[in-house]
Amino acid sequence: MNNTIKLTQDEALRCAIIYTNIGNDEPVCISGNLADGLFHFIVTTLYLRYEFYVDAGNGEVLGISTEPLAYPEALNLCTAGERLPNVA
Repeated sequence: MNNTIKLTQDEALRCAIIYTNIGNDEPVCISGNLADGLFHFIVTTLYLRYEFYVDAGNGEVLGISTEPLAYPEALNLCTAGERLPNVA
């Protein structure tokens, strides 16, 4: 892992979205933060919740996990700290 931060949060998010082939119209909400040279993202779609760790230096996706969701549940998971996606 590279501790030099070269990517913005949006650039790192784009790396994670491309890695999993999530369509631009699929995310319902996104949250993310930066700590110890890694971006941590939680991306919620209508049916899945993805959790990513992306190296802030080179955009490599270092970890991913998914959790299936029931459709109405996804809409209730967005919190005040999360934002609607703009990953195009």
